[in-house]
Parts: sequence; C-alpha cells; structure tokens
Amino acid sequence: MLAMFVVPYTLLRTVDTWYGSALFWTLATLAVIAVNVAVSAGWSQDEAAAEPEGQLPGQGDEH
Repeated sequence: MLAMFVVPYTLLRTVDTWYGSALFWTLATLAVIAVNVAVSAGWSQDEAAAEPEGQLPGQGDEH
C-alpha cells in the first residue's frame, strides 16, 4: 500500500505526463488483484459448509 503513494511521488516525479502514474496505478492494481486471487484460491464453500453453523473448526460435541 505504501508503494501506491511513494512511487508516483518519488520514482515517477520526473515523468511530466499523467499516464506515467496512471500506468503504475493500473499495473499495481492488477498485481494486487492477482495476489488476492492467489491467496483466496484455496478457499472453498465446501470447507465452510462442513462445519456446523455456530461452531468454530475443531470444536465438537466433546462435552
């Protein structure tokens, strides 16, 4: 997140056109989306449906 503010105002400060930072923001946004997809790819509805509602994973009727 910090790079979204730092890079346009430091590394791209000599770029006098608007599309210099716009290109950076577009590529950075695509990178964030790709990381989100990679992180959440292992999640599934089947895992969530396997646990009874109101119980945390690992909790059972052990009482």
